[in-house]
Amino acid sequence: MRRERLWLSVALCAGLGAVACTGPRREDYPDEEARPRRVSSTPSPASRSSSSSASSPTPSGARPRGERGPTDPQALRGGADPRLAAAWPAAERELFLNGEASRLIGLICEREPDPGEASLGGEYPQRSSHALSRRERVEAVEALSDSILEGGAMALCFEPHHALEARRGALRVQLVICFACSQFQRRGSLALASPSAGEVAPEVDEEGLVYLGGGALSSRAEALLNRLLGQVSTIPPGEVEGRPLVYWLARAEAAPPEGVAEQLGILSGLLRAPLSLDQRAELNAALAAQGERDPAGLGAALSVALRGIVEAALEVQRPDEAQRVVLAAGLRDIRALARTLPTRGVSVLDLASQADPLIRDASPELRGLRELVWQLLGALGEVGLAQARETGFDILANPEAPRGEVWPRERGHHDEVRARLKALGITPPG
Repeated sequence: MRRERLWLSVALCAGLGAVACTGPRREDYPDEEARPRRVSSTPSPASRSSSSSASSPTPSGARPRGERGPTDPQALRGGADPRLAAAWPAAERELFLNGEASRLIGLICEREPDPGEASLGGEYPQRSSHALSRRERVEAVEALSDSILEGGAMALCFEPHHALEARRGALRVQLVICFACSQFQRRGSLALASPSAGEVAPEVDEEGLVYLGGGALSSRAEALLNRLLGQVSTIPPGEVEGRPLVYWLARAEAAPPEGVAEQLGILSGLLRAPLSLDQRAELNAALAAQGERDPAGLGAALSVALRGIVEAALEVQRPDEAQRVVLAAGLRDIRALARTLPTRGVSVLDLASQADPLIRDASPELRGLRELVWQLLGALGEVGLAQARETGFDILANPEAPRGEVWPRERGHHDEVRARLKALGITPPG
């Protein structure tokens, strides 16, 4: 009996030693794809001994730390939910988790690929690509599973900025995601398609992949995917039409005289984008320089930019602090740029007409932005305000009602607007 106990003790120690020395440490191989793997379908007696001696199970059902066998997608968070199985089959999730290569891709959907530029399916240029480690695969699959289970209201558009791709031999699968549209599409090798009897065979694209299905998802996983890609946001600050700020600044500088107005329109659109302080300074300098070449063009561009800011503010109605900061910065930039223009480079009436919906709105959440609009109008100088007086500036007149009637819903707000106009030297109608 004592001999049997001694034998069991030796076997147990050997099993624990085998687990402790299964291979190199994770930190020795930061690149998951470069790390040697040992996947065995029949665990050794020592491994079975060590597994049975574990003190507590893994909470989420994923494999214990340090174990490198295949990850069961149905053991992960939400993996056994039949709704997830219908929207994102377990076989595809398993390939993302355990394939030979699994990567996350940042996409540009606003333009077509340049010649020689890496793309997804020849359709979407690749902004970035990241090979996922085993831990990151689990994180991504669980986060996307949560998003799919939450669902969302799908838009009619599909403008993806993220994709997940995995390979195992000749087998490939992709999950292409548009968080803005609240939808995803599944694409993969023909072997993954399972058409019903009598159905037409799916169309194969240039990469040999077919459409496998799709569905709705929430934006829950967006922040995690951006973090894995090393991005601060889905669309980098200052990017327009899939091009970085420096690209547009260089184009504006090199634009011929007849192309200045077009470049001013593109650059002015960035005034309501979330830019860093350095980027905003570069943008304003470029706009001011182009304004010297075409003052009327800059005036028109500022008018359009102001309308964009007003529409963005009213569309959200209750913008959060980050949104208010961005919109307020844009209004301050427009005010500063308008001051650099010659007397009639920009019309107070033009700017006021663009700001009219915001001035009329009585929402307390937009009071700070309305204040900046009044400062903008007041900063244009006496000559500019004289233009408004000459044209019978009637911001309070309802164009759909008899002259003299007013649109604002709240009398107090109406009186405030009248007082502001009088302070600018403009006599309101009525």
